[in-house]
Amino acid sequence: MMLDPKAPPELIIAAMLHDSDRFFDGYYVMMKDEPPMGSPAYNDFYKPIQHPRMAAEFIVPLLRRLKIDENIVVRVEALIKNHETGITFERRDTAQPLSENDWQDLEHDCNVLRDTDSILVFTPVLLTTILVDLRQRGKSEEFEHEVRIKYGRANPRTRAIIDKLMLGREAEYRATPDGASAYETFLKVRREFAPAAEAAVPASAIVPFKEACYDVAELNRALREALGAAERGEQIGGLAGGIIADIKNTYEDQSPDFVQMQIRRRFEITHRFEQHFGANGGIALARAPGRVNLIGEHIDNQDAKVMPMPIDKDVIIAFRPTDDGSVILHNMRTEYYRGTTPGPSLRPFNANEVPYTTIIEFGATVTKATPDVPRGETFAYIMGSALGIKKLVGGKKVKGCSMLIDGRLEAGGIPQEAGVSSSSALTVASSIALASANNIPIRQDDLGWLAAEWEKYQTAGGAMDQVTSVMGQKGHAIVLDCRTREIKQVPLPAGYKFVAMHTKVKVQQVDSEYNERRTDVEIGTRWLKFLFEKEYPGTGNKIQKIRDITPENLGLSEKQIIEVFNMLPSEITVQQIRNSEYGQTDTKFINDIIGSRKTERPTYRIKEVCLYHRGEIKRVLAAQQALLDGDIAKFARAVNEGQVNNDDGGAENGLQNSCEELDAIIKIALANGAVCGRLSGKGWGGVAVATIPPNVDADGFMDKIIAKYEKITTDLYGAGKGIRLQKGITIFVCRTSNGAGIERYKPTAVPAAAPSPKPKMPGQVIETPKPVEAKPLMRILLVDDEMTARELYKSILQYCEDHIKWTIEVTTAESADDALTKINEARARREPFDIALTDVNMHRPVGCPDGVRPGVWLAQQIKALTKGHMPVFLISGLLDNNALPAGIRDGTIADGAYEKIKGILQNRAKFAKDMEAAVLKSKQATAGLDTLQQADQLALSAV
Repeated sequence: MMLDPKAPPELIIAAMLHDSDRFFDGYYVMMKDEPPMGSPAYNDFYKPIQHPRMAAEFIVPLLRRLKIDENIVVRVEALIKNHETGITFERRDTAQPLSENDWQDLEHDCNVLRDTDSILVFTPVLLTTILVDLRQRGKSEEFEHEVRIKYGRANPRTRAIIDKLMLGREAEYRATPDGASAYETFLKVRREFAPAAEAAVPASAIVPFKEACYDVAELNRALREALGAAERGEQIGGLAGGIIADIKNTYEDQSPDFVQMQIRRRFEITHRFEQHFGANGGIALARAPGRVNLIGEHIDNQDAKVMPMPIDKDVIIAFRPTDDGSVILHNMRTEYYRGTTPGPSLRPFNANEVPYTTIIEFGATVTKATPDVPRGETFAYIMGSALGIKKLVGGKKVKGCSMLIDGRLEAGGIPQEAGVSSSSALTVASSIALASANNIPIRQDDLGWLAAEWEKYQTAGGAMDQVTSVMGQKGHAIVLDCRTREIKQVPLPAGYKFVAMHTKVKVQQVDSEYNERRTDVEIGTRWLKFLFEKEYPGTGNKIQKIRDITPENLGLSEKQIIEVFNMLPSEITVQQIRNSEYGQTDTKFINDIIGSRKTERPTYRIKEVCLYHRGEIKRVLAAQQALLDGDIAKFARAVNEGQVNNDDGGAENGLQNSCEELDAIIKIALANGAVCGRLSGKGWGGVAVATIPPNVDADGFMDKIIAKYEKITTDLYGAGKGIRLQKGITIFVCRTSNGAGIERYKPTAVPAAAPSPKPKMPGQVIETPKPVEAKPLMRILLVDDEMTARELYKSILQYCEDHIKWTIEVTTAESADDALTKINEARARREPFDIALTDVNMHRPVGCPDGVRPGVWLAQQIKALTKGHMPVFLISGLLDNNALPAGIRDGTIADGAYEKIKGILQNRAKFAKDMEAAVLKSKQATAGLDTLQQADQLALSAV
């Protein structure tokens, strides 16, 4: 029996053992009174008796007797020992030390282990096998009970995964009578759970239109007020203030010009929307950003990790539902019109009548546009979103939308055909609009993957672009694991800038080239499985993708692995592949894959493409660790080697998806101050991204690129034919932004009026002082492991509401580990916390040694991370003050923590009030800020 789940082998083994009688025997007991099926308590059906070590002592020798790779055994042992007993990852639990990344991976594995066995069961082979086995044993009536238990134990998110897995493979089930019977049983159980599952869906990324919409005239008025206030540099409250606050929260760029541009853009959109669709019925705005990929090109198809970054170039769609399903499109860009009539790219259609066909693409069944739907047109991408929404509701009738699309480059839109995902942003934004119009809840972490499936209506590809558009966070790149779907936000280095340089080159044969590279690596992967199994029996079945070919997974040395890679052919024809020893064993796959893809080259470059994929996979991991370590030189080296290197050739010579213009513009960037540069996107043209350090002026850097690239392309194409890039349009600094969603403007408080000026004396000139910007009075980190911290925070917040006008900014952390991450992020933004509220009785964090209270250890870590800046208040009457690290302030409940914090607030509030008067009088805000910081120190020392 062959399974191909997207899970690491140690997790599969532990999950298989999870429900075995021998694993639970003696170590787990059932609850006496079974709770209602599907309830939270039911998920804890098996309760541990805190004997994971005994279970491990039974399982580990068994795995070793089965000759399971030792590295996998170690990880299984760690999973068993820590599963359902509280994650306490202690290094002594393992037979050999694991790296920090290993421990993070194990933590993730433990979090998903509970439901993994359920997911694994719902595969055609395994579920049908269970039915046949029970029937042969005369227990076929137990099959429905088994399915109900597995489905019932799963949480709503896991049920959604199971639903997608089952419904997407219906044809495979119905191919046999037993499979069809198993499938019908699943449908019956699913219908029973449908109401409970729908009720349990958590907060989604979609805001229903009735909650997201504004009156057109009211929104226009507020945008006009916001723009005026922003141009004058004034504070403003109400809906206009909320608009300014939302834009500043969305984008990294806080410059006045950028903020004004974004407000003006939205004003122009709503005004044009009213012209096209009228004022009645409301208006809502959906936004989705583009992305650049810092490193990790073409390896998503190998289930590897990639490192994209959301950018502040985005698509905005103003929309309103239509009850008859019609989708009516307009665009802010005039080139989409024939006079005043929308051109072919804005063809209207009905969301309930989208034409489609089903084909096999890259080994998977996908829904594609029919030949009469032109590729690459705006409406065709939105058709894919509409078809996906309709399938999501089981084929029921859906509402359409009136949509106004804005992607103008001069207003902050995304360049098209440049490799920065304009089409994916359009798909995501239209998906959000249609889901909102139909009030369909979609989780944020599911939306990107769904949009990726829906975009396949037009183009083939992975989910990196769509997931980045949805899940991006300002100030961060994301590391997306394309196998586990895990996302890690990685802070970008402070002061460094990422410059996108659009070569303005579009290669006509990009689809053929991309198909060829996919064919190269997929044949190569199967060939490698064959070679590894032949040379080292037992290793071939450990390989699903090239990401699996590691010394740790295969138990081989790096030298042995490279020797096998070198057995692959460099240039080989289809017939030579079929005639090879490998080709004789895999004829159906070879015929299917070559027959289904259009390519131009007569030969395939198997070895070089596979070596590139393995090298790029390793480079992403190196780049991720470099950013976490703050090692920019190491990060730059990984990025540069992704473009060109002597081992696997990189994009330029290995994958060969670069071009002369890309090579040239990257070399110009490196020669003029960039620390690294490489292509971003599919390649063969489009965009390259350069990273420049803080001491390089971005404007001057771009001026040099513009001049030198024009000269080089003039030499290439001839006089008068050189390419001149336009700053802000085809060459620009990529600042980050938050992910996609519906724009919601929360009205802000109206600022207090400035005091009336004294009467002007003859000849006297009086300047009206600008209001002092209200800054957070105090930044608090709340580690909410115990109620004591939460209750104290409420008391502080109440005091501030009663006595102080300035605000407190609170960052919440769920655990000590989460707190350390938040502190590092605050440091990167140069916004240190003033107070940490935590408790010594929290769960033991990763790295906390035995014999040390977790709260005390966390205080030590916080002090080290903030260089002693932060006064830490440990909230507990149980704390022995002598155990505190030197220099850490103690504010235990017994010692009056509330009174101490209140004293700090009172001192700061009094000084803030005096400071406002001083600023209004002398306008010496900078000097005043220094004085305020000094007063903080006096206030802190006073208590």
